[in-house]
Amino acid sequence: EALAAQLSLTEMARFGLLATRVLTLQQRWPEAIARAEAALQLAHQAGLHGGHARTFEVRVAMALAGAGRHGEAAARLEALDPLLLGMQRQLNMAIAGVLRHRAAGGDAAALARALSAAREASFHTLLQAVPPVIARICDEALALDIESAFVRELIVHQVCATFSDHALV
Repeated sequence: EALAAQLSLTEMARFGLLATRVLTLQQRWPEAIARAEAALQLAHQAGLHGGHARTFEVRVAMALAGAGRHGEAAARLEALDPLLLGMQRQLNMAIAGVLRHRAAGGDAAALARALSAAREASFHTLLQAVPPVIARICDEALALDIESAFVRELIVHQVCATFSDHALV
């Protein structure tokens, strides 16, 4: 506590990002969401807004995605779109697209568009922060034969152990 009292608001916010990452790896979604939102609030209090708060917004979105709140997560990412340019925008929209697919209950066209954008950008860390979500997406994509070669690359790069047996064939 004595050490925490010496931290600036920005440092406390960044510590909140680390704590959020640990909670997401532990799949403690309600706590991860609360910690991510608290870190975002601290970032705002520290004067970080817009593009400077993007990392904090993304952490909130990833925690929401892990909790199965895919539509909310996608909306948060889509709200960042005006702040992003080029490759950042493409990667952000790929993440939002796969989350929209999940929120829509399996919109194959949305999944195909999102995975195609991820493939074009060689985005092998797609949703790496939430392994259960990317595992389900990869399973669905393989079952629907959407971007199968790229999806297998995702699996190899992310070394997710939660994929179905057919995903590794």
